[in-house]
Amino acid sequence: TSATNNGVAIGYGATATKFDGIAVGYLAGDATLGHEVVIGKQAGAGSGSGTGGYRSIAIGQGAYSGSSVTGNDNITIGTGSGNNLTSGSYNTFIGTKSGSFQGSTRVTTGNYNILIGHNAGYDSNGNLIPISETGLLSFGDANIERLWIPGLGLDTKTSYSKDGYSL
Repeated sequence: TSATNNGVAIGYGATATKFDGIAVGYLAGDATLGHEVVIGKQAGAGSGSGTGGYRSIAIGQGAYSGSSVTGNDNITIGTGSGNNLTSGSYNTFIGTKSGSFQGSTRVTTGNYNILIGHNAGYDSNGNLIPISETGLLSFGDANIERLWIPGLGLDTKTSYSKDGYSL
């Protein structure tokens, strides 16, 4: 490392020369630019032409691997999660392919989204939420048909009503 780069890179082609962070895995960290942690084959990889992209975490093969990454403070955990995110910030994608490319739709510029589960953010037609969606909370894909929170007595398999509110 040098005085301007305190990064750690482990793995063939792993790169930490652009940021003070950690890159572990084959070609990990190529598109990341500042104070990030990227772990997994091609995690945080891409064209590397972004001008920002700070303080994010990517864990999993191809996670956060979009080109021209400029978004900040994102968390992507799972194979391919958030792999087309470009300028979106403050997103949390947890699960294989959560918030990632399928067909012509993908999350690229949205902010403050939380997508949890395999293919989280996809509807029953296989379409992902709009590319600029902001403030979305999504659990899983169209295969999720029941929400159960025992401590609250919530079970969407049956009707639910509490304090005058119904689901």
